[in-house]
Amino acid sequence: MNAVICPLAIVPVRKEPSDRSEMVTQWLFGETAEVLERLPNWTKLVFDHDGYEGWVDNKQIAVCTTPNNDPDLRVVDLSAILDLGERQVHLPYGSVLPFTPMASLLGRIVVFP
Repeated sequence: MNAVICPLAIVPVRKEPSDRSEMVTQWLFGETAEVLERLPNWTKLVFDHDGYEGWVDNKQIAVCTTPNNDPDLRVVDLSAILDLGERQVHLPYGSVLPFTPMASLLGRIVVFP
């Protein structure tokens, strides 16, 4: 697992591998990263969109099977709801839209090239 993607709306990124460690940034839905180091409960990542590094709880990481070809497909409304079928995700401003042919967002369809 070298490429990973954020599967949740917002994930805290820590300075050290601990819930008590300082939060240095946030990882938003759909943003991708590369794995630098792996521990039993934590993974150190470098984020594709800004080059920041930090630790994320392993429960908040998903394997990325699609490349981040166009990272500028972002939510520009204050928030949006993405219907994934089995669940809905409230996406904050700045989240990256998923790499699928179509996504249902709050009553509208967004078509990807």
